[in-house]
Amino acid sequence: LYHGGIDVLLDTIDSPIRIFNDDTSSIEYTISIKNDDLNDLYVFDPDSVESEIFHWYNNGPAFSSINTYENYDSRYKKTNKPNAWDNNWYTLLQAGGSMRRTIRLRGYPTIPPGRYLIQLRYSCPREGLNKNIRESLLGRYWIGQVRSNLVILTLATSKSR
Repeated sequence: LYHGGIDVLLDTIDSPIRIFNDDTSSIEYTISIKNDDLNDLYVFDPDSVESEIFHWYNNGPAFSSINTYENYDSRYKKTNKPNAWDNNWYTLLQAGGSMRRTIRLRGYPTIPPGRYLIQLRYSCPREGLNKNIRESLLGRYWIGQVRSNLVILTLATSKSR
């Protein structure tokens, strides 16, 4: 039985990654989630869950300096780990379908000017999703972790963009 899962793409053509540098910096990024499976899948949806809960499971894109090899990622977790998952956090994505989401995340250190490799690890809650729950009549719940495409970004200034 083939299970293609999902593919996550950092969209930088229509929606460039925006960096808002401050004492605690924020970034805004857009992702496309595509269902590569033959079945409809319930996918953890950033628009269906509070930002803090979404970012408990997804730290946001990691920035790796091409010049200095330093890494910059979100280190801010305001909330405690959720006690249980909620089916309202998921959206049913038709086989072959996709959805696009723009996300804003704070908690980054100031990101200095330079060239960066950027990648996102996308994951979802797993606790409490036993097999009876994961496989519903309407679709399966996607669980796991997947990496996005690798993006190169040149940040010309450390001021807000």
